[in-house]
Amino acid sequence: MRAFKATFTGVAIFFMALSAHAAIVTFNFTINKDANNNPSYVFSNGGVDLSVSAWSTANGLATRDSQDIRQNGAGLGVDGNGSAQVNTPAPGFPDTGIAEWLSFSTNVGDIVGVGVNKLGPGEEVDFWGSDAADFNLGNFDFLGTLNGVGAISIQDMAVNLGSQPFLMVASSVPVRSGFRVATIDVALPEPGTLGFLFMGLLGMGFLTTIARPRRRETV
Repeated sequence: MRAFKATFTGVAIFFMALSAHAAIVTFNFTINKDANNNPSYVFSNGGVDLSVSAWSTANGLATRDSQDIRQNGAGLGVDGNGSAQVNTPAPGFPDTGIAEWLSFSTNVGDIVGVGVNKLGPGEEVDFWGSDAADFNLGNFDFLGTLNGVGAISIQDMAVNLGSQPFLMVASSVPVRSGFRVATIDVALPEPGTLGFLFMGLLGMGFLTTIARPRRRETV
């Protein structure tokens, strides 16, 4: 009985561990040009809808103006400051906080990674998170900065939005930077994880039942 209990415990823990893993759906913007010249666009992949919008701002991230998405073989850019890349500031613009950025949100899952293209040495990308209410107010939580190492390679940045649905990828101010967003990774629960979790919990409940001491009957 002890061997059976140990085996069942191991199986239950194994299935519960499997439930913690997630599937990754990757959106590759270097091969799909449908978003070009649209202020907002919804990409669909693997049952996930990823909404993308383009913006520019002249006051940090406090105010914003809608812009058109620019998309080519390097990824997503913004048509704002005169450049097809996400740029700050373009030639002829003073260093007064003018920035361009892209916002991302999904109908399911969590955005966990961003691939940035064309980010040269000394250039920077800022990442911000927001919930729906704060997004409308322009209040964002700073998530981190990616420093460029070479404009010919894609650099990956892991992000943790917590419970916030919106991710903003912005050109850093006042650093003169230009880049494109090449990929977005969205983490989804595996289709069988709920079943695995149920089996694990069922097994733990069964172990509790069989481990309960029985009363000794008296004759």
